[in-house]
Amino acid sequence: MNFHVTNFRPRSETATDRQERVAWWSQEKLRQAKIMVIGAGALGNEVLKNLALLGVGHLVIVDFDTIELSNLSRTTLFRHADLGQRKAPVAAARAQELCVEPSAKIEALDGDVVWEVGLGVYRRVDLVLGCLDNVEARLAANRACMLAGKPFIDGGIRELAGSVYVFAPPFASCFNCTTTKRERQAAGGRYDSCFQIIRRNYSAGRVATVQVTSALIAALQVEQAIKWLHGRLPKSGFRLQYDGGGATPYFDLTPIQRRPGCECGETQPLENIQPLPGAWKTMSLAECLERLQAEGIHEPVLKFPSSFVPFLFCGECGQNTALMKPIYRLANEEVRCEHCQKIGARESLQLMRLGDSMDVQDDILEESRAELLRMPLPQLGFARQPVLFVQDGHGQAHYFECLD
Repeated sequence: MNFHVTNFRPRSETATDRQERVAWWSQEKLRQAKIMVIGAGALGNEVLKNLALLGVGHLVIVDFDTIELSNLSRTTLFRHADLGQRKAPVAAARAQELCVEPSAKIEALDGDVVWEVGLGVYRRVDLVLGCLDNVEARLAANRACMLAGKPFIDGGIRELAGSVYVFAPPFASCFNCTTTKRERQAAGGRYDSCFQIIRRNYSAGRVATVQVTSALIAALQVEQAIKWLHGRLPKSGFRLQYDGGGATPYFDLTPIQRRPGCECGETQPLENIQPLPGAWKTMSLAECLERLQAEGIHEPVLKFPSSFVPFLFCGECGQNTALMKPIYRLANEEVRCEHCQKIGARESLQLMRLGDSMDVQDDILEESRAELLRMPLPQLGFARQPVLFVQDGHGQAHYFECLD
């Protein structure tokens, strides 16, 4: 018996040929996608490997840590020669080598996601994948995603277990809803409880992890991202949980209900954000205020991302010590009087803070005010591509995004 095939056209094979055979798959959607991956450790490495092999066209990698020896058994992108180097740029270079999309752009953002990644970065991506190891960073990314109106797909691993949380607009629930009161209180563990400054030698602890678990959770995490990009993720606000530590592997899917009092009940994506001309890296506070006035904002008052500390007052000798730093960049050993060398005594040393919302007429020393006006926005604590919250002389709120 003879079989004849008519009208057969051989398919030209590409690097992504096999995945493109999925009936609903659009490689163009992946090519055009812009995904931010926060965390380039064990889980982040696996996520980046998956996204690169899938041919995602634009990745932004955020991390502020260095590569350690213990990373090598749990990461696919790091080598012995990389020890001591920063994770984000090394991960970006290796992911670029792996990526099957020739036109792919992979950026490294070497910074602390809590303080150094502005809302403008979130606004320019399609979704955010969290590969983090602490609640403080997750809460920061969670809030930024809500303000930017972007999905947040978070992964976590521990021993032979892990979970993936999926939250997307309009955010019927969020990551904050999954936390306990104790976890939220402990989220700022790297800060001195009295001064709220960085504890330089703080260690968050090392959670037991195994590479096979990070590979499995990363696969589930990226799978949810693919489905969302293709419009095949009708639900959000759920947790995928896996536990392989017992005799029988365990999978579960649990919906996440809004926690009473959680901020997702009131937080809405920011609207009417206007561009502010000028490079944020070099723009001084004085220039920023001038540009805001040029944009029609009368008597602008700029909200700073955190309290700013112009100087330290010593109750022992009555002298001031210039600091000129945002409070989150101050370490405990820096709280020292330069005149009498008093250090760390809360009853005698006082950080003279400017409040979060301030204009240049606050009650500070004249020389501090002049220096403050000369300082560029990054030194004042503003993150990369920040969205500025500004009030005019009538108390009306305005939002401006500083561009690169």
